[in-house]
Amino acid sequence: MEKDIYRDKIIQIFIMIELVLAVFINFCTVILNNKTLVSVCFALNFFIFLLIFIIFLNSFKNISAYYLILIVLSMINIFFSYVLNNTANFKNIIYIRCYIFFIVTNSFYYIISKIQVSKKLYLFTINCCFLTVLFNLGSYYILKNREIVANGITLNFPNPNLTGLWISVSFMFGIIKVVETHSKIRKIIFFLLIILLLPIVVKTLSRNVIISLVFLGLLVIYGLVFKINKMSKYILLLILVFPFIFCFIYLACVNMPIMNKFYFLQSEGKTLNSRLYIWDYGLKHFLHYPLIGSYSQLIFDGNGGAQLHNTALDISSKYGIIVYLLFIKVNYNILKRINRNFLKKIQYLALCCFLSIIVQGIFEGGLYAGYYGLEYLIGGFLVIAKGYKR
Repeated sequence: MEKDIYRDKIIQIFIMIELVLAVFINFCTVILNNKTLVSVCFALNFFIFLLIFIIFLNSFKNISAYYLILIVLSMINIFFSYVLNNTANFKNIIYIRCYIFFIVTNSFYYIISKIQVSKKLYLFTINCCFLTVLFNLGSYYILKNREIVANGITLNFPNPNLTGLWISVSFMFGIIKVVETHSKIRKIIFFLLIILLLPIVVKTLSRNVIISLVFLGLLVIYGLVFKINKMSKYILLLILVFPFIFCFIYLACVNMPIMNKFYFLQSEGKTLNSRLYIWDYGLKHFLHYPLIGSYSQLIFDGNGGAQLHNTALDISSKYGIIVYLLFIKVNYNILKRINRNFLKKIQYLALCCFLSIIVQGIFEGGLYAGYYGLEYLIGGFLVIAKGYKR
């Protein structure tokens, strides 16, 4: 028992370091615009994760078989994908970068769900992640970073969609900070700060971010109206598979007149059929190799960083349908461990924030294919949702 407590304390310290590095990535990007420091922090994030992973594997006896099979089978499928396509670049580790991100993200969330969260880690996560609100506001309103790429504001990130993701996560941590704060004056101040983030979100022109924030609002209203302290397991499962369902609905309806009803989601350079080519491309590869995926052919950009802008399609087309089903099972179990009778409303809110990020997977696949370090920050929602034992 004492050994388990000591192990959890060590892992919690490393999780704090991961969060600090992720927040510092935000600072180095939007304030310093220093890509070298961002790369160093990103590398340190991965190194710290390896330490967490080693401690976890060496100390936990009840590791899920589904989780282990997910790691091994996805790697085997990549190998066969390269063999079948006679690809010579398998020896170059950069070509399995997406796989590394896939395993890191799944493992990080899985480990958080398995450890005991202390009050120190819980409060540290809330306060540390809230700093991103200040950094993003400072970048936009004080430093006047207004660079436009593809008609959307970037705040020094590579593209507006990624900017929107960072700002939306920052906004969610801001809401959590408002709820957690007891002082009425501080509540008002923090609330005004997060309101100032909304114009930045809008100017990124990121549709999936706006959709996810609307979805977050609906989940919160649902919780308030029905006074629930535990999310339905069916809702959890539906949210996990929703990106997969949405992809097929989109491909079936994109050229139908009904799509004209959603014209308000269009903007200059971003039409409603903007995902048609890439999703059709991914679906063809999935149907060609449904069991093992077509990883080697889908990593088409030469640096191992390609993703298909839909979580479900990205995973199933790269690793095959069996790996995708294992992914659903592992993440469903993660959410079940987190989702219990919450003692605080803030825990339910944090789970809703995490689920809204999952919903962003309908138009982005980066969470499990590399999110510029944001995946570690998103793990903070699971830390808060799990809470601590009094």
